[in-house]
Amino acid sequence: MSVDRGPRVVIHLLAAGALVLVPALLARWSAWRPDRMFGLVVLLFATAYLAVALPAVLGRRAGEPGVARTALLGLAAFSGVFVVLALVQWQLPAVMGKAFPAGLAFTAFALGMFFLVVLFAIRNARAWKIALLVLLVAAGVWGHVAIRPPDEAPPAQAVSYIDTSMYVLKNTTYRKRIEDGRTRGGAVAALAGGYLLAAGDGWLYFIEQDAATSALRISKLKYRVPYNPEEFKKGGRKVFGDAWQDNSMDKLRIADLLVEQGAADAVRVLVSHHYWKVDQQCTVVRVSVLDGTIGELLGNAASPAWRTLYETTPCLALNEEGRRGLRFGGLQVGGALGLLGDEEILLTVGDHEFDGFKRSVALPQDPANSYGKVMRIRLDSGQAELYTLGHRNPQGLYVAPDRNVWVLEHGPRGGDELNLLRPGANYGWPAVTYGTDYRMHEWPLSSTPGRHEGYEKPAYAFVPSIAVSQLAGIRGPLFDRWRGDLLAGSFFGGLNRIRIEDKRVVFAEPIRISGRIRDVTEGADGRILVWTDENDLMFIEPAASDAAENLLTQCIVCHTLSERETVSVAPSLRGIVGRPVAAAEGFAYSEAMAEFGGRWSEERLDRFLANPAATIPGTTMAFEGIDDAGERRQIIDLLKLQVEEQPKPR
Repeated sequence: MSVDRGPRVVIHLLAAGALVLVPALLARWSAWRPDRMFGLVVLLFATAYLAVALPAVLGRRAGEPGVARTALLGLAAFSGVFVVLALVQWQLPAVMGKAFPAGLAFTAFALGMFFLVVLFAIRNARAWKIALLVLLVAAGVWGHVAIRPPDEAPPAQAVSYIDTSMYVLKNTTYRKRIEDGRTRGGAVAALAGGYLLAAGDGWLYFIEQDAATSALRISKLKYRVPYNPEEFKKGGRKVFGDAWQDNSMDKLRIADLLVEQGAADAVRVLVSHHYWKVDQQCTVVRVSVLDGTIGELLGNAASPAWRTLYETTPCLALNEEGRRGLRFGGLQVGGALGLLGDEEILLTVGDHEFDGFKRSVALPQDPANSYGKVMRIRLDSGQAELYTLGHRNPQGLYVAPDRNVWVLEHGPRGGDELNLLRPGANYGWPAVTYGTDYRMHEWPLSSTPGRHEGYEKPAYAFVPSIAVSQLAGIRGPLFDRWRGDLLAGSFFGGLNRIRIEDKRVVFAEPIRISGRIRDVTEGADGRILVWTDENDLMFIEPAASDAAENLLTQCIVCHTLSERETVSVAPSLRGIVGRPVAAAEGFAYSEAMAEFGGRWSEERLDRFLANPAATIPGTTMAFEGIDDAGERRQIIDLLKLQVEEQPKPR
């Protein structure tokens, strides 16, 4: 390469680099989070640009081609790119994704033509060209590093359908309507035709949903649970100095919420939560109470004040032992509340890692303290007595109409339990468990690993663990086939429907729902409300038996509608409208389906639903089709709802 050609080659290489970086940045595509569709577009245009520019610079003839000839060559090369992209989208839709990035392609085309015309028109000032292009490339690199596109925001409201053994469920999800500083915790309870929510940061909200329009009304109340996370942070830094970190583990928790409605609009709100005692530098679990009327609670009158009904003993110091546990074991708070008659409540209290292994002291087997226990507390005096002992982290509690008390307990690996409580009984923790430590295949404090001998046995154990959370019971007529069943939440995502007969568990059916399920409750109308650690609110009800929703059962026999769940028969139908045919990973499509190609447009879906065998001859799908055009239209509209964003109610 001659000395004269070197700077010109550098100029066009820089231009090609700018052609990759700048259009992608304008389209909010990040090189740190690659996308095959965007990457293919910019790389093809950069390659076409170099195919025109470099031969002109490195050619044998003296000088460089004229601007007009270069522009024509550029038009030809870039037109070829559009043809290639069209062919790829037609024959290989899985490469291109759901939509052709027209804006990105035309931006790359315009910028490429600009570079070809300007850089060949101005034949001198090479240093000026290099400096300008270096700045442009540097700006593009900086943009990709510093201005990363935000994660795609989920729809503000989404409707999805879940197949279960007895119902097709309609799940209306309202995403991130409440901001609690990403503080995990909180709880919901039915109140006055709506719901009361204690968010993870302690603020109370009243939630109503219009059944006809699905509009959600959320009112932030003027009450905050009387806990003190800021003082706790200061206390942690005082003890551990710079080693203290305000992570998701070492935080005070809002554990549970219980609402008791009386006559004449009287209401009592009970919340279980941590409290940091500044003078003693230690933590307790409290039950705080708000007494008043519904009108007062919702802000229409004078404000009642919080009072402390009960707090645990002793006050727990932070972990300075340097052992295996967390600095603060509040992750194992327990804190579930249940009404036991008119005058008493039950409170579950976790061991806060004081189990004799992570902390040197074991509290659950000592009846003289509150931890690892279920406590019975009088509402008039706050006087408490031990109800059961030997628990690790009992996060779910349900008092059934027959007064049977069920507790859902978060154990170690493989040790999650559902317990039927018997007053005075000892459930064995930490001496026995069906679970193991997370780093070994035994629980080191148990003399009979994998056994539960000598203590009250659980009604059911989840092996492997599902990371249990709250527990609710089905009482109303809306889910008549589920009446009397329990719903157990899971931090791994989803619910488990537990059938109880003769005080024993017959089966547990997993119901796949995305998100860390923090709380679940049954509303006055029988619908199920779920609150997640992602701050999502989910209203779950049966799909109407006399509406188009029930038509989906014909599809769900083989498919699923879940984002996460996969089945061995057929891929998920979530997002099917507009999706490339035969593009879902992990499924062996028939040859006929693979050759069909293209995308699932609404028209194609309608033809396929009408007569699969005629639309795709040779398909292995065992489905005769739906003759009614109206029913097909309803199914397609419901499938579109799986991905379309709903308008955010004001």
